[in-house]
Amino acid sequence: MDLGCQFCVNRGQPLPKPSDSQRLFIGLWPTLEVLEKLKQIQRDMSLSEARRCVALEKVHLTLLFLGDVEFRHIEKVSRAFQQIEFAEFNLRLDCTGSWPKSRVGWVGCSCQCAELNRLVTLVRSNMKNYRRDKKPFVPHLTLARNVTKKFYSVIDPIDWPVNEARLVRSTLSRKGAFYQTLAKISAVSASRSEPAA
Repeated sequence: MDLGCQFCVNRGQPLPKPSDSQRLFIGLWPTLEVLEKLKQIQRDMSLSEARRCVALEKVHLTLLFLGDVEFRHIEKVSRAFQQIEFAEFNLRLDCTGSWPKSRVGWVGCSCQCAELNRLVTLVRSNMKNYRRDKKPFVPHLTLARNVTKKFYSVIDPIDWPVNEARLVRSTLSRKGAFYQTLAKISAVSASRSEPAA
């Protein structure tokens, strides 16, 4: 994949210099069915706690934030990302809360998900030459911003079938972040991931 040509054609911009950088991260995007359920949670959160909701098409779970990656390395990052293989799994979202310091309201998991942690380990291993984010992984999806009150509550479980991951470029602007998917990987189905009898 010629990423340089992709940026020129799709964005109408001049070819980036090798030293130019792109802000990248790897994440999971909820299915439409999950987003429909998150919409009501987000609505309730906005009425009571939040000043600004995140656009639903931007709601995601970040597996790894790569930060600014030099353009000359992006194709290598993309290839390394596409070498990751994982089996599809179910992620249960069952709680909401806030982090007043970062002013966000989120939905997340009260229990550890072994399959999700395994995927994060694979991502970090494949991206070890490029990752800058050394923070512990805390699975969550940001639903609202400018949240000043601290809260936590249990919700009816939402089961999310995770079957795809994305390498995404994030461009910051006055209107917020703009996301562009650079590469996708699909999960191996459960039947394909099981060894033959």
